[in-house]
Amino acid sequence: MNMKEIKEAKEELVRLSSDENERMAYNKRKMAILDRVSDLENAEEKGMEKGIEKGIEKGIEKVALEMIKDGVNIEVIMKFTKLSKENIEELRKIIKY
Repeated sequence: MNMKEIKEAKEELVRLSSDENERMAYNKRKMAILDRVSDLENAEEKGMEKGIEKGIEKGIEKVALEMIKDGVNIEVIMKFTKLSKENIEELRKIIKY
């Protein structure tokens, strides 16, 4: 930043800080921006969590499919994957096609 830019910024700061309405409008805009950033960060975090959950589910299904292909008993598959009997039966149908 050169001296001219610094002087202009200082003058703008003085102007804004001397007018109560300007200060309130500035603070309101600032809060709206911060709220929006927070909302976006929360949405990103939720998206990441859902993606991780989906990946884990797909991994469990893949393991169950391999166990089915190897002829592992359905109760054993249920024990290690925590999938329901119905889910495992659906996976068996996939293999048959």
